[in-house]
Amino acid sequence: MINCSPEQYAIDPETLRKAFTHVSDGVMNKLVDDLKQSPAPTFKGCLGC
Repeated sequence: MINCSPEQYAIDPETLRKAFTHVSDGVMNKLVDDLKQSPAPTFKGCLGC
């Protein structure tokens, strides 16, 4: 986990980019894990409706 103050993020944009990348990677991994555990969706309806 990256812990920086708002001032550090303002001075070093690369630190901010790394923090957002770290968070977004974690969110995507969790989403993929959740989708893998979900049952396959079933189609209920008609295509022309």
